[in-house]
Amino acid sequence: MNLTMSSFQKVILVMLLMILTSCGSSQFSKEYIEKYDTGEPNLLNDFHNLRDDSYYVPYLNRDLTFIQFNGTASTFYTGKAMFDNHDTWSKFYFDNDQNREFILWREVIITRDRTPVNIITSGDENPYTTKASFAAFDMKGNDLLVAGSSYRQELIEEMAALIRQNNEENKEFYKRYWAARDPRIFEIMLKEGKFDPEPKFDMNR
Repeated sequence: MNLTMSSFQKVILVMLLMILTSCGSSQFSKEYIEKYDTGEPNLLNDFHNLRDDSYYVPYLNRDLTFIQFNGTASTFYTGKAMFDNHDTWSKFYFDNDQNREFILWREVIITRDRTPVNIITSGDENPYTTKASFAAFDMKGNDLLVAGSSYRQELIEEMAALIRQNNEENKEFYKRYWAARDPRIFEIMLKEGKFDPEPKFDMNR
């Protein structure tokens, strides 16, 4: 055997790395299949499926149920749906790590019995899918999307309908959003001709 101990160790190290890499890849593929819409494109004005989730909401200082619309073409679909149909939001909020933003509409008339509700929209994406989500709570802070809520199905159906009715040619939400969210990015977009000139906008008015 011509291999020195040093060379032998190198061969063993390479083999171990290959095994570990293979195991990691296999595990990742399993997670990919179980959690994500593999092979399916994000849908314009539609979504693949729904999922319940829960996020901490600074406005209420507690978690709320969020309904995720998975496989949307944009993380903004729930926010745009609200803006296009219920006008400008009331306030932006961020989680403690500043990684997730929430856009709040206060006292919206959206239910059949015309009970005022508060709607929060958010969104998320990863290399595999895009998700647009929303939460709803009443004037007392009760979660209206929690299992068993009498408003849950009605609100989900309403938001789904608004997503499917989205008019992509209407860019007003995006103009307002970027002008409020990051004026520097908005100025770049204006220079690139993506939007018509827009006056400064206070996202917390």
